[in-house]
Amino acid sequence: MSAQLKSNAPEDVQVVPSGKAVGAEIRGVDLSRPVPEATKALMRKAWADHGVLLWRDQKLPDISFLEAAGIFGVTKEPAARKYQVAGGYKIGGKIVPLHPHVSLISNLSEEGLPVRDNGALGSYEVVWHSDNSYVEVPPAGSMLYAVVIPVNGGGDTWFNNQYLAYEELPDELKRAIAGKSQIHDSSRNSAGVLRPTVKLPSKPEEVPGPAHPL
Repeated sequence: MSAQLKSNAPEDVQVVPSGKAVGAEIRGVDLSRPVPEATKALMRKAWADHGVLLWRDQKLPDISFLEAAGIFGVTKEPAARKYQVAGGYKIGGKIVPLHPHVSLISNLSEEGLPVRDNGALGSYEVVWHSDNSYVEVPPAGSMLYAVVIPVNGGGDTWFNNQYLAYEELPDELKRAIAGKSQIHDSSRNSAGVLRPTVKLPSKPEEVPGPAHPL
């Protein structure tokens, strides 16, 4: 490994914008090693400027994933984890033994085989969503770490710029939604599948979840 990646010095860091509506790649940083405060500040600014950051070829064993996420704020338990654990979400014959602040996204069964249903997202394709918006105080962001990447395509993750989307709304629509709120349904996951241990609501008033401003 190069001396550049060992030091994580801010002068060696490159922020490469995607040129699209959102996103930038961070180069010259090894997140598994100590990161100087100046480099942390640089990456936090890049996040504020670009909305989504990408680091390639990272190796984050054990707790270093949470330490990397902690650069951007205090980590918290993902809201979906309690449903997975309560529902007995298992891989390899046992409930996934992860840190409480880490949620596993996998399409494997208890036997380690790809399946459609497994108590989490399974092999379903998620719809457009905002992570954990169905809690009273949603997190500022999410950090994803790819362990196994499909070699023949698929498994893509897409992002959109909601700031820009709002700015480009017609004035008439902005006025129509001003001051209004909506319920963020916590009974279903990001693929629209009812969560383990959750009773299917029979009417809108029974839908669990907080109201957030449009």
